[in-house]
Amino acid sequence: MYIFDEGKAKIQNMDISMQCIFMIVPKNPDFGNTAHYHEYIEFLYGLDCDAEAWINGNVHTFKTGDLIIINSMETHRFRFFKEKNEYIVIKFSPQQLYTPEQSIYEMKYLLPFTLNDFSADRRIAADVIENTSVPSSIKTVLSEWREKSYGYELAMRTHIFQIILWLLRYWNKTNPKLLTNINLPPILAKALQYISLNLSNVTANDVAEFCGYSYTYFSKVFKKSMHINFKDYLLKIRINEAEKLLLTTNKPITEIAMLTGFSTASHFTKIFKTLSGTTPTKYRDDAKKSF
Repeated sequence: MYIFDEGKAKIQNMDISMQCIFMIVPKNPDFGNTAHYHEYIEFLYGLDCDAEAWINGNVHTFKTGDLIIINSMETHRFRFFKEKNEYIVIKFSPQQLYTPEQSIYEMKYLLPFTLNDFSADRRIAADVIENTSVPSSIKTVLSEWREKSYGYELAMRTHIFQIILWLLRYWNKTNPKLLTNINLPPILAKALQYISLNLSNVTANDVAEFCGYSYTYFSKVFKKSMHINFKDYLLKIRINEAEKLLLTTNKPITEIAMLTGFSTASHFTKIFKTLSGTTPTKYRDDAKKSF
């Protein structure tokens, strides 16, 4: 983890895919009081707390049973009033929300959690969520994170999506116009469709040219909207596709490498191990042993 100053805020840049932490925070702690922002999204659920959350200049109370939503790259800080404050915080990167299987139309549902200027309520009061599935889903995410049983990442992601779905439906019910105009920029909708059809040989230059824009402009728009640069996004969806082929076919590693856009099996293995934490062969063997 590293922290560095940029203007009045601090950026906390952590290697976070998904995690869930039970927090016990004293009154006026050293952390949290300083304005900061980061790429990962946060859901905070109050167990026993009395605090204020300052998000993009707006102040929200944060009390027992409340849910606070902090989008990617939003400047925020906290102030705690009780001597002992307890809450659960779920942290996950925007990249966890994107998968190769998602259609362009599905991805619009994820944009409210990556837009800094999204105007929905960032505090959902305790009396609104107490009789819903949200508290249970949050506690299940914490349990899965702590126990780390086989498949815990899938379970965490599933329950995070359940929370997201509940929030979207709540926002749509309370303010129908809020979500109406949230769509992927046309350039991205066109780009993602092209990528899905040309996964084995597509490059950023190809996509930019297909969309009718310069590489520089396309890369800037892609990063701003997706919160991940094009190169990393492409590697992620290629590795995701490779994982599917490893689990569902008997194709050799070299063929899977070629099908997913890697020029050599050695380069494919190196990237696969970096992103998946194991080699393609071991990934396939371990999956077979578990069934």
